Amino acid sequence: MREVVGKSKIDEALTTGKAVIQQDTLTLLQTILDQYHAGVQIAAVQLQDVDPPEAVAAAFKDVTNAKEDREKLINQAQSYRNDIIPRAKGEAAELVNRARGFAQARLNRAQGEANRFLATLKEYNQAKDVISKRIYIETMEEILPHAEKIIIDGKGGERLLPYLPLDRLSKSGPSTHTKPTTQLEGEEPRPDLSSTLKPRNARP
Repeated sequence: MREVVGKSKIDEALTTGKAVIQQDTLTLLQTILDQYHAGVQIAAVQLQDVDPPEAVAAAFKDVTNAKEDREKLINQAQSYRNDIIPRAKGEAAELVNRARGFAQARLNRAQGEANRFLATLKEYNQAKDVISKRIYIETMEEILPHAEKIIIDGKGGERLLPYLPLDRLSKSGPSTHTKPTTQLEGEEPRPDLSSTLKPRNARP
């Protein structure tokens, strides 16, 4: 047992190398027993308690904890990678598909408007008066529903007077101006002498 453990690294003996050490020890012991014709067959070798020396036990524990933390962080990073990369690819594919759909819709609409314009131009060349009136009527149908309008018949409008919508104008009241006066603290109010003073040349 000491021979096999002495050939192994201490980290392996304490962690993942136990199975290898057990198998190598079983093979070595069975070989020695067979050389002595002992007639003994070893079924299994199992390491129960594998502890480092007490002088370095704390250091080995810190190393073991650090390795466990490293493995934990690696697993977390791998899980995050497995989650974020497929999601990012899906979002990118969705954006590309939306952009392609938008571009195709714009292209189809532009093509439709161009075809409509060419068809209207062809009809216009064949009957300019009719097409001009139709375009005028269609334009008015789009504009007039959103405009505030008053329609007056040509003959009846001669007897009507134009009016000004006064109710929609902003109303403003008369402004008053006051002349500021100053008075010192503790001083009696000054009388208003404007109504009692008379010119020097005025006769009683």
